[in-house]
Amino acid sequence: MKSIYYFLPLIVLFINSCTHSTEKKAIISEAQMPAEETNVRMLIEPQLSAVKWHRYETTGSEHFGTLKIKGGEFYIEENKVKSGELILDMNSFVCEDIIDENMNSLLIEQLKSPIFFDVEQYPEGKFIITHVEELSELEDSLNVRVSGNLELKGIAKNITFNAMVKKEGTQVKLCTETFSMDRSKWGINKNKNIVKDLKNSLVSDNIVLYMEVVANPS
Repeated sequence: MKSIYYFLPLIVLFINSCTHSTEKKAIISEAQMPAEETNVRMLIEPQLSAVKWHRYETTGSEHFGTLKIKGGEFYIEENKVKSGELILDMNSFVCEDIIDENMNSLLIEQLKSPIFFDVEQYPEGKFIITHVEELSELEDSLNVRVSGNLELKGIAKNITFNAMVKKEGTQVKLCTETFSMDRSKWGINKNKNIVKDLKNSLVSDNIVLYMEVVANPS
């Protein structure tokens, strides 16, 4: 039973340096056309960008770790992000809190399995910006509303969330709000037979995302 206990991930992605306490529900729709590129291209810095995941269960248990942004680009106009693409390395899942190596490996194997992210068939995820709108009223330093096609397991859906974009020297930094979305829209853990006989163990369809991205001139 203990090994199955680690097979019930509710994935939560977050960044420690830009925490917002209230989770908002992202607007999800069908994939849309990418925003037009501008003349100013900036490259994503993988070592300065991050996605971290934090898994919660109804039992109160939680685990956390990292997922790498392997590359991408922003297109800038008047120091503002207008379009771009992020590439996620789905093979880079790391669990940082489980000390036991076997249990740690079991969790990572489950995240990479066909039930969840099917990493063998889909080694990369993508987020392609389709629209960026300035917010008239700032909330927790959030100054833009970003829409983009999030592609996981070969399925692309458009999601909309608020974010903070700022220029620091030559760098441009984008930091999202904490937002939730329905992971079943991407076919993640769509088959729940694995938990049908487990009492008091419910796998929510909601996941919570948060990320920070830094780009430098190309």
